Amino acid sequence: HTSPPRKMRQHLSGASISCHQTPDVLPIQSWLLRCWNELEAQGCELPLLLNAHQSRLIWESIISGASDGLLQTGAAVKLAMDGWGVLKNRNTSIDELNYFATEDTKQFIAWAREFEKICGENKWIDVASIVPFIEKAFLDGRLEKPANIVLFGFIELPPVFDNIVGKVPVGAEH
Repeated sequence: HTSPPRKMRQHLSGASISCHQTPDVLPIQSWLLRCWNELEAQGCELPLLLNAHQSRLIWESIISGASDGLLQTGAAVKLAMDGWGVLKNRNTSIDELNYFATEDTKQFIAWAREFEKICGENKWIDVASIVPFIEKAFLDGRLEKPANIVLFGFIELPPVFDNIVGKVPVGAEH
């Protein structure tokens, strides 16, 4: 008489077993941060990555220093950070904004230049600005592109990601 575990072993010993790698399911920001962390682990020389709170403190310092007291600093900081994110996602330089130079845009340009200056002088970088480093790492072979990427929730992929995912089979789910 054969015990159940022995029967299972006998059955499995002749069976072909296959397994599949579990896919990574990540928000795009998390995937970018994982790529950044991988570069850091490789010992790549990178700027110090600021977290959202540190970035906000820099923006607050810039905006409160440039404000005449009539501006609601908190709201202006949120708008500036959102604008900075859009600028980076659209792969647009600050100089290109001069074509739309309203007074508000001119103020944002001044703040953004100051933010870049402070980050550059201190060798800091914010999350919105890391994509070019990651893109270069893929091109240099320091990061291995995934075999396949499936994107969910995008009506249109922000242009800054074109070079990263452009050479990888991409499935888009809306």
